[in-house]
Amino acid sequence: MLSDQLDTISWKWSNSGEFTSKSAYQALFLGRIQFQNAPLWWMALGAIGLQAYLPMNESSFLHWLCDTRERLVESQRRGFVTIATLVAWTIWKEKNNRIFNHQHKAWLEIARRYQLKRSSGA
Repeated sequence: MLSDQLDTISWKWSNSGEFTSKSAYQALFLGRIQFQNAPLWWMALGAIGLQAYLPMNESSFLHWLCDTRERLVESQRRGFVTIATLVAWTIWKEKNNRIFNHQHKAWLEIARRYQLKRSSGA
């Protein structure tokens, strides 16, 4: 059964649903994941000297975690898994906060907060 409602077109690679050249560039050349939480990953992995292993455009977090862990020397593995798990949990909490509480913090703000906690020993 057809309705009288008009069809709409939405671009799924931007938050607003609107097509922009920037969103097309990100979808075509940088992968289909907008890596907005990069400051948090950069700060966390940088703290243990592993910022070269940022999870950019990964299709699976688990595959990235396992593949990266295998490439590291034994002494780096435990710290890496701990940091990666902490960051993933932080991202999960922030996404839930945005969805259920309608509160939004910038990823850079979250990264700075963790940097301050780490430097104060908390």
